[in-house]
Amino acid sequence: MASLARFALTVAAVFIPAAAGAYLLLPARSAILRDIRGEPDPSLSTPSVIMLWVLCGVAALQVPALLTWWTTDRSVLGLLIPEGPDPLGWNSVPAVILFSMPALATAALAMCVLTSLLTVTAPAKLSPRVLASGVLLQAGLIVGGILLTREAHLLRTSVFAALPAADVTATVRAVQDALERHDVAAAAVHVRLAWVFCGYLAALGFLFFSASPRSSPAAVSSVAPVEPAAVAVPASFVPPVPSKAGGVFDDTNYTVRPRMTKLESLFIRKHANYDIQTIPPRSRSRFSFSWTTGVLRQEPSGPALLAVTPARAPGLFTSHAYAIADAATGETLASLVPRGADWEIVDPSGNHIARVLQTQAGSGFARYAAMIGEREACVFRWALNGLTVVSAELEIEFPRDDTSFDRALAFAIAPILEQQARMTSERSRST
Repeated sequence: MASLARFALTVAAVFIPAAAGAYLLLPARSAILRDIRGEPDPSLSTPSVIMLWVLCGVAALQVPALLTWWTTDRSVLGLLIPEGPDPLGWNSVPAVILFSMPALATAALAMCVLTSLLTVTAPAKLSPRVLASGVLLQAGLIVGGILLTREAHLLRTSVFAALPAADVTATVRAVQDALERHDVAAAAVHVRLAWVFCGYLAALGFLFFSASPRSSPAAVSSVAPVEPAAVAVPASFVPPVPSKAGGVFDDTNYTVRPRMTKLESLFIRKHANYDIQTIPPRSRSRFSFSWTTGVLRQEPSGPALLAVTPARAPGLFTSHAYAIADAATGETLASLVPRGADWEIVDPSGNHIARVLQTQAGSGFARYAAMIGEREACVFRWALNGLTVVSAELEIEFPRDDTSFDRALAFAIAPILEQQARMTSERSRST
């Protein structure tokens, strides 16, 4: 027991730097999950992809050895824990000590598989950082697991050495034999994990080497220059024709606020109706949106402008695609496709119009940007203006002289973003 404090500090000295370093290296979740079509980003090289998938397969092949370790430790626990009731819960102590070792090995193995999956699916320009973050976490889990196994071995040796010869019964010898099998199973898994980790280190070195520029000045000068516009704008980008509804929104700043009372805010998580107003308010520029009908209309008693289908708000963990149509003609203007926390806007032919990216999100605030290539065509800011969610609203800001983005699409996605930001804020507060 006296050595537990020293051991806790040793393990903390391994786990905390590994976790902190991996967190700092890993790009933002939205940057990993978002669809990056239109951004200048080359594909991950074929050798890198093959190497990562091979390492993923090799890691998966270690599952039988890991299962053997779990099975062995279950048999050991059966010998350590006496039969009968355990009102004080002391049986959990050897269970936690024993199972923590294969649990860390399982986490390290899962981290190997997850590292390959994230590195391959992440944007190629972020792949080295993703792989480095995964490798650092692997190192922390493997080294920490080895230290934990070593400490448990020393504890066991001390206990058995303190036993008088008369107390070394057949049961004690059976426990010693079972613990020897535990050592063999643990050593087999740790050796295999070490080799897999070395493979990921090699993959990291290869990825950084292949990503570094190696072209000579002569080779660079012989390549024809690339026009900046071809890099900034997606190949499938089609300049949108502003809809009739888009011309109604001729101001640069608007606010979108759900209709709710303070009592409703305590129990209702999805709000049916929204008020849309200019900043500062103007009587001729009032609009409303209802999830009951999915219709955005001009107020008071004005014409219907847009229809959103399906007419249901997104949930906390689920999002679905929406079709945006002209409410007067029924003509489909665009579709909103979820990409993780982001959205892609495409025309009826499937051509890319814009991306709405979540650039910030947390408790009480969120920011989204509608991007055409690398240019911000519109910005959405959600924030609490007071102490409660009743005061929350979504502000929409357009560039003053930019008409390349159909503003009607911004107001079609605004209630969706308001609901998404609200749910994200509540989830951040609860965690």
